[in-house]
Amino acid sequence: MCKGDKLYAFLLNPADNKIAVIKSLDETNKVKSAKLLGGGTLHFTQDYGVLTVKLPEKLPTEYTICLEFSLA
Repeated sequence: MCKGDKLYAFLLNPADNKIAVIKSLDETNKVKSAKLLGGGTLHFTQDYGVLTVKLPEKLPTEYTICLEFSLA
């Protein structure tokens, strides 16, 4: 879901390894920052449109979490 220069991704069941991989972007969608709503800034890498985000060990909720990305 996009709103302005923000892209939101909802994770229903985060992986046990605390890595989120988002493959729906293309090379023109450059991400400049990543944030866990209710949690804070996240480390990420982006290669060929594939976005890999490192989630914190402790998530703010055991239910659905939301990631917010600022696009360049």
